[in-house]
Amino acid sequence: MAYLELFRHRQQMLLQRRGTVPTDHPQSVTTTFTLAFERVQQRSEAAHELLRFCAFLAPDAIAEELLSVRADTPGPFFQPISADPLALNEALEVLCTFSLTRRHSESKTISMHRLVQAVVKDSLHEQERQHWLTHVIEVLNAAFPEAKPETWGQCQRFVPNVLACVPLTEGWEVPHLALASLLYKAACYLYDQAHYAEAEPLFQRAWRIWEQALGPDHRQVAYALYGLAILYKKQGKYEEAEPLFHRAWGIWEQAFGPDHPQVAYLLHSLAELSLEQGKYEQAELFYERALHIWEQTPGLQCPEAASSLNGLANLYRERGRYSEAEQFYQRALAMRERQLGLEHPDTAETWHDFAVLQSLRGDLAQAEPLYRQAFAVREQRLGLQHPKTRATLECHVALLRKAGRSDEAAALEARLAGDHSHPGTY
Repeated sequence: MAYLELFRHRQQMLLQRRGTVPTDHPQSVTTTFTLAFERVQQRSEAAHELLRFCAFLAPDAIAEELLSVRADTPGPFFQPISADPLALNEALEVLCTFSLTRRHSESKTISMHRLVQAVVKDSLHEQERQHWLTHVIEVLNAAFPEAKPETWGQCQRFVPNVLACVPLTEGWEVPHLALASLLYKAACYLYDQAHYAEAEPLFQRAWRIWEQALGPDHRQVAYALYGLAILYKKQGKYEEAEPLFHRAWGIWEQAFGPDHPQVAYLLHSLAELSLEQGKYEQAELFYERALHIWEQTPGLQCPEAASSLNGLANLYRERGRYSEAEQFYQRALAMRERQLGLEHPDTAETWHDFAVLQSLRGDLAQAEPLYRQAFAVREQRLGLQHPKTRATLECHVALLRKAGRSDEAAALEARLAGDHSHPGTY
């Protein structure tokens, strides 16, 4: 880590540094790498192009599948090998032969030393750097899926590359729509994983690009506004979130009409915001309107409506209307278990919320298995450190203490703190 920090601050000095021990190669680091690049080009032009492409990606986590993605701005040799696995393997073998890259078969990733990346980029003219960076952005945008539980694995593989190359685009003056799309998708994934500090600037920049390129009232602008508003709501920044929600609402209602499913998503989020602010009557109106839109939309699957059913159940629980809350939880749970399955985070959400209700009613025997189910899914899909996973574990600890099962509660608390000396009960 100390070397990496030194490299960031004194990159040029390190690149020109000569070794203090006499060797057969007295050239500077830059010269040595440049000679290696020339020999690579002599062996394989495709490998030389691949070297340039990889120079703009995450040095330790270049997902191999990115090398096979076709984009709208291919390099002169990169496009043919991206469609030919044999040619791609041959190009990678050349780079590995000269120790310019390493291939990791288990993780299906490639790594490249930061010094090699720096020399490659410094060897390019500004127009060439722009070309390759644009190509990398196009490839990542083509590869990066919409963030949802079933695609989180892909997102996780690609997001380090997004975070590596995006800072290099800061000087771009002309708005680039592929960059905005990539920023938005990566921000949505980072939000899902509770990496709010990393997601926020990506949402903000996507907003700026779309607004500059498409105008302030374009529907794409509203996507970035909506993402940023949800993030602020999650952080408790209600005064910042509310105007963004309302601006996005106005744009989508104008673009799609007042009864479009996209508007329903926004109404549902406004309902959640109102609930968190204690504005119960307003929250109920928003939830009911969103539910009505989803239930009246042809072809829309039930899990969409289940979100508002779950929200209404939470609202009734907060207002002490437990019987109504239970009915809505059961309806939401039936939809989510049937449509999404037992290992989906949304199903776990209803289990957790329903368990809270049962705890409040004093029915600990009903609440405990719901907490266990919710935790198992959340730990597997979100990780132990995710706020939702920890919230479930904390609630279960409180339940066990209330039931007088202090030893089991202590074991769970130890797990929450990362102490594995106590045997867990899950």
